[in-house]
Amino acid sequence: MTPVFSSKQQQITAQLQRDFEKNLAQFREHAVQAHLDITYWLSNEYPLGAQYQNVRLFDSFAHIPSPKPLSQYRVAILTGEGGLFRGFHKLAANSDMTLQIDCDPRPLALSACLLAELRSLDTFTNKNQVLNNALERLQASNLEITAQQIKIIRYKFEEYTAHMRNNLFTDQNAFINFKHLQDHPVVQVCLSYFSEDAMSALAQTLRDNGAVVHFFNSSNVCEYPCYFYWNNPYSGEIRCIPSQYMQKLPFSNDAICAYSKLIGPPHFTATCPAADMEEHLYALAIKRRNRTLKLLAEHFQHPLRELLEAIERGQIESLLTTKIFLFLAEHATHRTNDWILRLTAARLSATEVQDLKDNRQLIKTTFAENQAQLSARHTQPALLIDILDKLTEDPMQEASMENVQSEEAATNFQLVA
Repeated sequence: MTPVFSSKQQQITAQLQRDFEKNLAQFREHAVQAHLDITYWLSNEYPLGAQYQNVRLFDSFAHIPSPKPLSQYRVAILTGEGGLFRGFHKLAANSDMTLQIDCDPRPLALSACLLAELRSLDTFTNKNQVLNNALERLQASNLEITAQQIKIIRYKFEEYTAHMRNNLFTDQNAFINFKHLQDHPVVQVCLSYFSEDAMSALAQTLRDNGAVVHFFNSSNVCEYPCYFYWNNPYSGEIRCIPSQYMQKLPFSNDAICAYSKLIGPPHFTATCPAADMEEHLYALAIKRRNRTLKLLAEHFQHPLRELLEAIERGQIESLLTTKIFLFLAEHATHRTNDWILRLTAARLSATEVQDLKDNRQLIKTTFAENQAQLSARHTQPALLIDILDKLTEDPMQEASMENVQSEEAATNFQLVA
């Protein structure tokens, strides 16, 4: 049955689309500069081999909260293609709008062309004909698309349609179901989740239109914490984490976040309430940190690798933070690994901070002894020490200093008066 859209819904949809173009187009250039080296044309979050059997993005769509008619304008957000052509009927049935976001405009353009081609058809044709026509649209509006990229798209499309079961390209029944729902608005926006300004503008645009996010598939974006820290250079702020700008979005009370772990085993897709999103996505970033640290420790033949593996297996518990600081103080890692230090420092327990305090002098001594190994092309010498000092400063002493400064300022004011 074709859903009936109220005039109010249609007005909000039209206004949102205008506002996206007006308020968010300015961030496209930053997003393009920030995007990954590889273009992910279609979602790869589907079972593929034994290791990927728990990567099942399409299961996440079953968790999309049901709509509350007349109460809220509900938006679903997908990262890149995000399984749009597998979960379209679920998205259309439970959301007023689907928003596709990516820092790379190319997969968004492909999705738009595939969707436009499906909408233009009156009868079902085979999937390869749909793709061929969509690629003609893509190349006509994106002249920079190369023959090699077209070849990759064809390969990825074949994989997607083989493993993302019951997609819109499957058969006549899938096509008929799509035609009943094809007017569901889908909007593509090129943004970086790691840009504070861009995400603030997106959040405000949604709020200004009375819209809330009730389904958010962040994919495995937080498995790339390095990109967050590279796009947000160190400015003295320690407690910043990769998902913090995503959390600015106006979520509904029953909103669900879907995410995947695709780099290194175990591979999986999972969902959580949006209220718990920070914890889950931070854990995803930490897993990537530990994987990178294991590779670095292996390179330096350092026992940190064995410790990380033991912690991963749950065999032992350890105050890992101090050992990471000591490892980074001892070995001259490339400055592009500064993100490890910043992510590690972002969220620490009181016990971890105290352990750093107890070992602060050892860390500083170790760092000083290895200064000779550092050069301009390696990590910034001041960063490790600066972050260590900020983490281990004495709050009581700091408060005392502030009081002294306040008293001195008051005295000086009286003298001037």
